[in-house]
Amino acid sequence: MLVLDVRQPSEWRHGHIRGSENVPLAQLTRRLNTLPRHRTIVTVCASGHRSAAAARALGRAGYEVENLKGGMHAWKRRGLPIEKRRR
Repeated sequence: MLVLDVRQPSEWRHGHIRGSENVPLAQLTRRLNTLPRHRTIVTVCASGHRSAAAARALGRAGYEVENLKGGMHAWKRRGLPIEKRRR
């Protein structure tokens, strides 16, 4: 699977799921051709709202997609690991 983080790059740098790819929601439609069709895509954002919109768009484009409900807020509440990195 591919974890697709649709937040802004500055949000992603402050903490993301290890191995996630950052494609801001506003860039998603023009970056569709760079996403793998043979893997399930799990969309994530801060709270789950932007990622839900991304999941709908990806689903309409024929991708196998799931949305991480609650986003990074829920991820952090559960004490799951995050990675911070400068790009």
